[in-house]
Amino acid sequence: ALAAAQGAFGEPPEVVLSGVNRGANIGRAVLHSGTVGAALTASLNGARALAVSLDVGLEPPPEPHWDTAVTVAAALFDRLAALPGAAVLNLNVPDRPEVGAPRRAGLAEFGSVRSRISGDDDGGISLAAVVVEGELPPGSDARLLAEGHPTVTALRSVAEDPGVEF
Repeated sequence: ALAAAQGAFGEPPEVVLSGVNRGANIGRAVLHSGTVGAALTASLNGARALAVSLDVGLEPPPEPHWDTAVTVAAALFDRLAALPGAAVLNLNVPDRPEVGAPRRAGLAEFGSVRSRISGDDDGGISLAAVVVEGELPPGSDARLLAEGHPTVTALRSVAEDPGVEF
């Protein structure tokens, strides 16, 4: 996205599609996503962008439904292209043969999967993905996706905060 924005492949793009990522990018954990990062990088350079992810779960199936994610993303393209410059949408699609239209969703505090860090006797650490237990917030991307709905969330990129005094 950065190379394209700087003209490495010709004229800088007006629209950037990032993904389809293997695994959902939901909740505030989108901060750690390269797929979302590419879309945010595009927006910092004035392009509209769409990050697309397929929710294959922790144990991906042998044949994920990539075509479902592509179909949902394609249906959003004209709406994305009509948005103001630098707009970013994050789309997550359930791994199913067919799904309905995407629902607007807010970011959950956490996604449906979190990272858990544990130490060992040698002073090392390990990182593992674990499923979040408990109720997911209503209307959140995590909850709607868990219920089988594609979700779309408008994201804002990185900016300074002039209101913080230090």
